Amino acid sequence: MPVLIRDKKFEIRHQVTVDDRDACLAVKRQLLGTTEVASYLKRQLYVHVPLCFFHCSFCVYRGELTREGTGTEAYLADFAQEIAVFSPLVDAVHFNSAFVGGGTVTVLSTRQLRQLLTLLRSQFSLSDKGEFTVELAPHGLKASKLDVLADLGVNRVTMGVQSTNKALLSSVNRPALPDRKIEALVREINARTFLEFNVDLMVGIPGRTYENLLSDFLKLASWGCRSITVYIDMRAYRDPARVVEVQAYKAMVERLSNAVADAYVLNAGQGANEYIRFVGHGQDLPSRFATRYSTDHSDEDLFCLGMGRHAQSWNRDMIITWH
Repeated sequence: MPVLIRDKKFEIRHQVTVDDRDACLAVKRQLLGTTEVASYLKRQLYVHVPLCFFHCSFCVYRGELTREGTGTEAYLADFAQEIAVFSPLVDAVHFNSAFVGGGTVTVLSTRQLRQLLTLLRSQFSLSDKGEFTVELAPHGLKASKLDVLADLGVNRVTMGVQSTNKALLSSVNRPALPDRKIEALVREINARTFLEFNVDLMVGIPGRTYENLLSDFLKLASWGCRSITVYIDMRAYRDPARVVEVQAYKAMVERLSNAVADAYVLNAGQGANEYIRFVGHGQDLPSRFATRYSTDHSDEDLFCLGMGRHAQSWNRDMIITWH
């Protein structure tokens, strides 16, 4: 089992290979135990669920394949053990934001989702004004799980749809769901008191054109999605050799922005960049949270405690990932 450590100042990468899970946690505990967490202005939690129903070919965060409620008890037992190791280190720390992602969080049953979030709430001090997000997939999502999120103080949900086009989804090994199913989930989410609800669409997958991107966007808009993130395939975005391809994707998004300008604003009018969020007119989403979750490793004021395999933790000096 490798623990990856990246020195942020000198860009030196270390890999420590250990024999078992307890040894991984011991390495991580020793490194994080030297961090003066209270000295950071922004403190956040990230929980990773390293499980999936299927493997989308574009994903860089693949989890182990499972079914709802199958093989997840072992993950929850590991999660409880990890919390027992780390919560004493931050007992007096107030966290500004929290994010639960994956993998696929909705592989957890309704009972298991409540168990995870209850444990998180009981062992860490979380802000009532900061962002508390849970990442959703339409696969495995149902009303009872949304009720759990609302009950336990989650104030933001984001759902990865990627496309409603069956052929596009098939090209990335992602089973398509009927439009009526996605539309019904959107209604269920909007019926609850989340401060923000975002849906993701993707460009860069095989067969994506401006025409089917516009079709996907207008369909989501008609269903009541007021925050829609159109993101570029991360493998393309991070590859310097694909810069021309990425520019073409950005041009596609800018064209979309012009087409929907009567109802949506792209990045507060700043155009397409790494974060490509369309927000409906009259919705000031950033102001809804005093603090938001961030993946900006370069922010000297930001500390992140990540839990679960593949979750990153970082401070001013290093980034730690347990694989």
